[in-house]
Amino acid sequence: MKTLSTILVLLSAGLFSFCHAWSQQPPDLMITQAKVGPASVMAGKKVLISCHVFHVRGPMYIARVGAALFHEDLVTVYPVLYDDGTHGDMTSGDGVYSVEIQAGETPCDQRIIFSASDKSRNEIESEPIILKVR
Repeated sequence: MKTLSTILVLLSAGLFSFCHAWSQQPPDLMITQAKVGPASVMAGKKVLISCHVFHVRGPMYIARVGAALFHEDLVTVYPVLYDDGTHGDMTSGDGVYSVEIQAGETPCDQRIIFSASDKSRNEIESEPIILKVR
């Protein structure tokens, strides 16, 4: 019986080590280089929002990239950002997803959060960036 309990302890310790090591692996899907340009803009003017999205299995595993713009109680959702050289995107297929939007009509700070999902339905969000509307 002592042997069985020793084996169980060793197995559980090994499983913990395996799970702990697995949880420390980098994610399959990442959002980096979140940008808004220009970062400060006059009310009602156009602005480009973009982020770099990476998937360890390649760009074909990225299912969707979007953004949400938050101002007080209002949320404006941009469900699709582009990496095809259109809608303000500079270079097709470079992993930078972009869309040109219109800044709000009133001076304020607006938070922008990017989101991405992959074909396995994993979803992530970026840290917020700020658009200053003057």
